[in-house]
Amino acid sequence: MLPPINLGHSDFVSLRRRGELYVDRSAFIGAVLGNPNRVLLFPRPRRFGKTLAMSMLRAWLERGPDNAPLFGDLAVWADPIAQAHRQRYAVIALSLKDAKAATWTEARRTLTLLVQQELLRCRPVWSDARVDPALRDLLQADLAQADHPLVLPRLCAALRQATGEGAVLLIDEYDAPLINGWEQGHYGEALAWYRSFFGAAFKDNPDLALGVCTGVLQVGKESTWSDLSNVTVAGLLDAQPFEPFGFGEADVADLLARAGRSDEAEAVRAWYNGYAIAGHTVYNPWSVLRALQHPGRPLSPWWVNTSQNVLVRRLLLSHHELGAGLERLLRGETVEVVIEEAIPLGDLRPHHVWSLLLGSGYLTARSVRWEDGRRRALLAIPNGEVASLWRATFLDWLDPGEREGAPLIAALLRGDAEALGAEIEALLRLHASAHDLTATQDEAFYHAFLLGLLVRFSATHEVRSNRETGLGRADLLMIPRRPGLPGVVMELKRLPRRGGDLHRLAETALEQIQTRGYADALVAAGAAPVQAFGLSFAGRELAVVGETVAQGPLRPEIDSTVSR
Repeated sequence: MLPPINLGHSDFVSLRRRGELYVDRSAFIGAVLGNPNRVLLFPRPRRFGKTLAMSMLRAWLERGPDNAPLFGDLAVWADPIAQAHRQRYAVIALSLKDAKAATWTEARRTLTLLVQQELLRCRPVWSDARVDPALRDLLQADLAQADHPLVLPRLCAALRQATGEGAVLLIDEYDAPLINGWEQGHYGEALAWYRSFFGAAFKDNPDLALGVCTGVLQVGKESTWSDLSNVTVAGLLDAQPFEPFGFGEADVADLLARAGRSDEAEAVRAWYNGYAIAGHTVYNPWSVLRALQHPGRPLSPWWVNTSQNVLVRRLLLSHHELGAGLERLLRGETVEVVIEEAIPLGDLRPHHVWSLLLGSGYLTARSVRWEDGRRRALLAIPNGEVASLWRATFLDWLDPGEREGAPLIAALLRGDAEALGAEIEALLRLHASAHDLTATQDEAFYHAFLLGLLVRFSATHEVRSNRETGLGRADLLMIPRRPGLPGVVMELKRLPRRGGDLHRLAETALEQIQTRGYADALVAAGAAPVQAFGLSFAGRELAVVGETVAQGPLRPEIDSTVSR
């Protein structure tokens, strides 16, 4: 029988004291302490146990009451390397998951408060008489102003003087302030502060015994890590002897057996397994435990409901290069792409979409190879849970309910250009930010926006992007899966300059459908009728013109128009 499962709590000490369920991942401690490098970074997807692992590492290393009752029955207890470090150090522990705000002023205030709280927690140690009085005075002053680059090295120095050992610095969700800065428009300010503040703590700090950081992404190139030659990154694609983040096959088999649900092993594997991390295939631990909390309930996509990833959303909407690959992934196929695990938030390019999706857990690598000094990965959707997310991604992010998606599709299938224009305009205003919508926004943004809306309706129509048909490539096609259903062809244009004629540009798009025979694939599939639309965009403004064709080649007349 399973002990109580508490998914809302990630504090190792209290979890163990209360006798709640804990799957032994304590070998992580020995893996960290056996590594010859002093500063380690573990980027892993959300809800994969990073915070609990950091809490466990702190409980093992930090000086204090004997921790044998917490660890005596765990694997780490038999590890001689880990035992040599047990309870030797003063530990500085910071979690930056809540260091988020709409402005940099507010974000910096939050970061300062977090450091001040840790200074207060460590004060019994650094106020020891063995610490240089001048250093104690400086740290006392830091309690009022704790946002300068020297505060953490200064604290490490005081802790060493008090204990005779270098300090341990643990930073959980280190990338949260940077991602928040990117989302809120103050990334440059956050990066400048972050680089100097944590760079001083990790680089050439003689009083640092060990530094460990976790996060979702490996923020690269322009970040603080680009200046630190002593950081070892344990990336998703880097083989490790032990993977502490995620459950292995034996872990899940044991949990199911103890819960009396071994007969569900195959279904649980299909839903929640399949993540290739550090050379190991693992389950999503959050989802497995949530499923165990709900006996008798069908397996559900728990993980996909844990957060909204604004960064992923914006990149998916901004780059149409994902289109063909998206279609293949939704069919259960793979795509091979170049992976750059260190993601430059200040200079995001289309190909970074794949690295971001991999790092965030929306894709996994089935195989990896090196070519011309670059790592290429064969990517796939890892399991049934994430597949359900992909099928609903765009409508979930761009459309809060079927009440919006259904009218848009209905307008398309009945050839109502006016209603279609109104629906697209409403969705753009409601769900795409001013950051996304500029007067010079590339056509690719609108292409991806519409593609994302349409893939949700793949049950009745095959949605194709840039497919060859007639004498060219149609931007978007909705091909009926059986004859007799309506089909849709769309051609998109972006106004190249301010003051141009949106309506005329939409007419040009429709004329392109007509003259190049873009509806041929729909006619061949037995679509009846065929709905053709020309769309033009300029920032938040758009125009739509449309034509309904019962059969045969498209007529040159324009049946209905709308400008917005």
